[in-house]
Amino acid sequence: SRQAERTGTAHAPIFFMPDTPARKTVVGTATGSPSGVFHFGSRSPAIASPSGVSPPPASASPFDSLFGTGAAPLQWTSPAKTLFGFGDQGDASSSSVAPARFVLDSGTSTSSSVLAVRTASLDSGTCVKEPRCPRPDFAREEVPVGDVFVHGSGECDQLGLGDGQRERKKPTLVKSLVGVQVFDLAVGALHVVCATTNGHLYSWGCNDDGALGRKSSDHDCEPRRVDMPGGVVARKVSAGDCHSCTLDSLGRVWLWGSYKDGNGHIGIPRKRKLQEVALNSCEPTVVLEGCQDIASGAHHTVASASNRIFSWGSNATGQLGARGGAGCGLAEEELVVDAAVVKSIRARTSGGTEVEGKQVVRTRQSTGVERDVRTVSFEEVSKNIATGVDVLVLELPEREVSKKEKQLLLWPQELDVGVLDCGARHVYASADCTFVTSASGNVYGCGLNGDGQVGLGFLSMAVRELRRVSRIVNPTWIGGGTHFTAALVDSKVFTWGKAEECGQG
Repeated sequence: SRQAERTGTAHAPIFFMPDTPARKTVVGTATGSPSGVFHFGSRSPAIASPSGVSPPPASASPFDSLFGTGAAPLQWTSPAKTLFGFGDQGDASSSSVAPARFVLDSGTSTSSSVLAVRTASLDSGTCVKEPRCPRPDFAREEVPVGDVFVHGSGECDQLGLGDGQRERKKPTLVKSLVGVQVFDLAVGALHVVCATTNGHLYSWGCNDDGALGRKSSDHDCEPRRVDMPGGVVARKVSAGDCHSCTLDSLGRVWLWGSYKDGNGHIGIPRKRKLQEVALNSCEPTVVLEGCQDIASGAHHTVASASNRIFSWGSNATGQLGARGGAGCGLAEEELVVDAAVVKSIRARTSGGTEVEGKQVVRTRQSTGVERDVRTVSFEEVSKNIATGVDVLVLELPEREVSKKEKQLLLWPQELDVGVLDCGARHVYASADCTFVTSASGNVYGCGLNGDGQVGLGFLSMAVRELRRVSRIVNPTWIGGGTHFTAALVDSKVFTWGKAEECGQG
């Protein structure tokens, strides 16, 4: 456009439709058929052929594209070949058939010939119902909107039904949220946070550590707006025991509340440049940018950013996957079986096997298969060693972790994803575990594994690095409590971990 304005000519004439009140056309005086037509705008209506400019013939325009936060189809005779919707309210809608259409970020497509899902325009609240999607796809932007129902205990105001409701045995409608179009919701230990299609956040429940994102009041027992800075548009929420997190439309991760471990408060990060830490805070603060996904465990949070994975919070059981096991007092040692190791193996007085006073918790065969041998007799372990066991895994004594070391992990740390077969795609979390899916759909996990919660086929107090969970592929959701984990795969639910009290269904 600059060349056209200055010289009156252009090698490849292009029409630009900028977002201006007058809808001015920025074109040169060059003649001939345009080689491309672009429309840029914000909430712009369909634009007719510019005054004095002939519509481009269909045969002469190799591509017609619509860009912007509200791109609408040009009302020219030829249909647009490519439609793009980017940004806060991107929209690519047309009754004509376009070979390619793309709707990114919070953009929506209202063309029935392209998307057959129930979608929500995450700014305007416009909803289009189309019946061909059998279930929500939690890995995509297009998610259903609806009302919120709650049941269970309300002793700490977590039901959101007012101060008079302390227990509900059946799902009950939260009337104050009717009509606000909730599309994402996260449940912490004693509080709830949800996001609406206009980008607002609502929270209710226990606010002792600021997890509601506002100062405590008599209204904590009912949904109230989170005090987010002006202009922030929430796209996803997550919650832990006493912290909350949201991912906004610009890829920024906002955090508030507090992280804890078995010894009490670790704190919450404040002011990134100064690396300050507070005991707790109800003020949302940006801790990371450029992200596409977030998930929270009880006392940790994980985020994905362009094939990179970041985690922060408590690493008491290895759930952060931190390099070198920082912040985790639990560790294991691997011994390659040789003649010296065989001579040092002894039977434990309390049962099992030990090497130099350290309990042998697992054996690994040359095929890579690991077996839990905590309760296996010394004689059987010795027999296994003689028939193909290559590595013994020993449990080391727990070390004491200083509070300073713990607080260093309150700021996002990048995980080593070298074990992944290809780039990282999504992140998930259970109470004390982190799960990452690769672009091929494989799942990798780390964290508390005393009941097999990571899903590796054996028990260990902590899995400190990401390892492959072999039986789960292409999940659309992974989560769980302290003792078990569940995954949604192709409309089926898989569970693993502690099976007591019907926890595995």
